[in-house]
Amino acid sequence: MANGVAIGIGVFFLIIAGLGFVYPIGSQGQTIVQADDMCKSGMGQLSQFFSGSSQQACSQIKLMSYGVYGFGLIGIILLIAGSVASRNQKEVYYEREVEDDALDIIEKRYAKGEISKEEFDKMKKDLE
Repeated sequence: MANGVAIGIGVFFLIIAGLGFVYPIGSQGQTIVQADDMCKSGMGQLSQFFSGSSQQACSQIKLMSYGVYGFGLIGIILLIAGSVASRNQKEVYYEREVEDDALDIIEKRYAKGEISKEEFDKMKKDLE
């Protein structure tokens, strides 16, 4: 049960991370990853040097990119943990502890009325 929940949450985190990679932010239509790459480029570094608002925007985008990567990493870890946990669960099989021996079988058949007293005595004598 817990492994299914872990797998479900892992898939949810991976979907959120995937949306972070493809969903555009801002008015320019860039994704978080594209905007982070822009901030890391030479022009982005130069713009951060001369503009405080650009520096603030890039720091926010950097935090959002950490969130996207973090959600993806957590999703992968949960998927792996859920699948490993499902493999390690022990299945319980209920088996009879002791097989009925021949004497028990004929006693049960006699008790049910399947065999007569004479047949029971004969079978019992044959078994001993």
